[in-house]
Amino acid sequence: MYSRELSDVLFPKEKAIISGKSVPQEGMLLCGALEGGVEKVFPAEGGASEVPVGFSSSTRLLVDKEMVAKEVTIPSAAPYTVDLGYTNLVSGQIRALDAGVALTVVGIAPAAGDIQPNYLTGVMTFAAADAGKKISIFAKRSLSVEEARSLYREGFLHNARAFEVYDVVSCFEGKGIIYTDQFDVSKDYSAGGLKTMAGGLITVGGAGSALPAHVRVISLPSLSNPFLGLEFNF
Repeated sequence: MYSRELSDVLFPKEKAIISGKSVPQEGMLLCGALEGGVEKVFPAEGGASEVPVGFSSSTRLLVDKEMVAKEVTIPSAAPYTVDLGYTNLVSGQIRALDAGVALTVVGIAPAAGDIQPNYLTGVMTFAAADAGKKISIFAKRSLSVEEARSLYREGFLHNARAFEVYDVVSCFEGKGIIYTDQFDVSKDYSAGGLKTMAGGLITVGGAGSALPAHVRVISLPSLSNPFLGLEFNF
């Protein structure tokens, strides 16, 4: 998903999708490759040689995940747990900051400076040494079909245009600004170094292809705006 209110993008162009691939979400990083002598697109897969060409857009896709951004206060007495208020968090897609400093995400009893998330229940466990601190938490959660329809509507699935049915997706290219939630939430984007990641995501580090210099971060996720803001020129 991307924020229509914050983004500044040109009218998208229709692009054929590589055979056997699908583009299930808006705001995904699309890469291009030749098929039958014609460039077609697919969501980034984290390959070292893939070539980014734009971002996906469509009016008919049903959102299946959403960003969560919330400030919590660690209790001053045991148990040092906080219910985030959201269930079915996406495993590995969480980042917690203490006055801008990242906590370490762990799967065991936390020590000072750690956070232990229960992705199913949304309960966060902290160390006694961190009692009383205010923590900013960013995460993704999976939505049920009913939640997605209630929150974001279903899109024009029953009135889809032909190009939206026959393996074609709209692609934002050229110059623009996009605020997208299709990024690896666990990473720090303050120093740039953007790369492609499987699932049409943007990340930092790893084995993916480096995004060109004309794709740069202009806004980091915040409690008031959990999207990653990017200026691009494909």
